[in-house]
Amino acid sequence: MADVVLSPNMGLPVPSVGIDPGPDWANNLNASLSIIDGHTHIPGSGVQITPAGININADLAFQTNNATMLRSSRYTPQVSPISAVTPDLGCVYVAGVDLYYNDSNGNSIQITKGGSVNSSAGNISGLPSTPVGGAGVAWQNSLSTFQFTQDSGSAGANIDVGSIIIRYPGSYPSPAGNFIALEAPSSLASGYALTLPGLPAADNTFLTISTAGVISSSLTVDGSTLNISSNHVQVAPGGITITQMAANSVGTSQLVNGSVTRVKQAAVGQQVSSSSGSFSSSSTSFVNVTNLSISITTTGRPVVLAMVSDGSGNACSVTTAGQVFVSIRLLRGATEVSRLAVGTVAGGNQELYGPGILAIDAPSANTYTYSVQALSSNGVAFGISRYVLVAYEL
Repeated sequence: MADVVLSPNMGLPVPSVGIDPGPDWANNLNASLSIIDGHTHIPGSGVQITPAGININADLAFQTNNATMLRSSRYTPQVSPISAVTPDLGCVYVAGVDLYYNDSNGNSIQITKGGSVNSSAGNISGLPSTPVGGAGVAWQNSLSTFQFTQDSGSAGANIDVGSIIIRYPGSYPSPAGNFIALEAPSSLASGYALTLPGLPAADNTFLTISTAGVISSSLTVDGSTLNISSNHVQVAPGGITITQMAANSVGTSQLVNGSVTRVKQAAVGQQVSSSSGSFSSSSTSFVNVTNLSISITTTGRPVVLAMVSDGSGNACSVTTAGQVFVSIRLLRGATEVSRLAVGTVAGGNQELYGPGILAIDAPSANTYTYSVQALSSNGVAFGISRYVLVAYEL
């Protein structure tokens, strides 16, 4: 048997008990201790240390050397980003679910966000690092969409830009390079917001905008006052009624010659009083003749006034019981416009058929009341029967 046996991992000259004589035994033992004292655990210099044999309880320095041959590095997620101050400058770490880097200038930079690279790692400045998953720009591949967010809840962020160029999705440039540009006027007195409406409740709805910038869709082509024909919005047949027409808004140039009948003349301006019936009086002062009073609104053109038959079938007449002059006058308010005197000869009852007043008045535009009064020159009774008062503007 040999005096020594070489150990398998470090080649230690281990003395054989009872065989290796002294002082060789002591020399071999010393040689083994010297080898143990200088061992490095590299192959041939001791058994290599496994992870189970290591307890790292402080920062591990690599002495400015690289960590090589790593399959990956794994981080313990932090509740919030680590403050970018010494000793945590130049550090890469995970906060929440995202990767961060604290640079040597004290900037905390979020590298990932929402499952992709955070655009703040590029040249977008001013993005906050807190809270976890703070403001940023992310590309959503499934939506083919950039998303601008302002917080960890992915709330949309405001964007302050110049013109916005819109093209047809999926092609760049859009067909023939055409686009739509949204832009503000070159001069604005002040900034304002445009608030878009929800979808209207019906088709064919107009958009309106208030002075507060609120766009609404409450006006609809209803099909009765307005309708759509051949891609044009137009007044519907029968859509204009007297409600839509202002007073004095139709001129003579809008009327076909001879198209206004007597009935329509009465409807648009001619005024006719009720019948006087069988009025009688013996007053020597002017008194109102029953019912012979009308009101008319004029535009400033001359007004024709006439006492005519009420059309009851019997002739209109002035009757007297003896010799008398019956004065009949026409008033505009309290102003006399015209007067007629009817005289009878001495003797019994007299009946004069058809006398009346025909006059033309020329007042300014306004609303006036015209009336008829009569008196007896000497107190002899008289009667005025079956007359009406007519007024119309020329």
